[in-house]
Amino acid sequence: MLKTIIKRSGEKVPFDASKIRGAIFKANVRNATEKMSDKQLDQLTQAVVAELEKKKQETLQEEQDL
Repeated sequence: MLKTIIKRSGEKVPFDASKIRGAIFKANVRNATEKMSDKQLDQLTQAVVAELEKKKQETLQEEQDL
């Protein structure tokens, strides 16, 4: 599970999946042709978080291989 992230400024902050959900929600609001339900927003957020966790594992494995 992701506990912290590093912002562009280099600052480490606690990971907050609700910020990802908020960004998806804002993008969805701007799309006039299709609106996602809360359930769909939650599912997409979970998919993004899972992909981030997968990428983190791949990065850790690459570093350990060095």
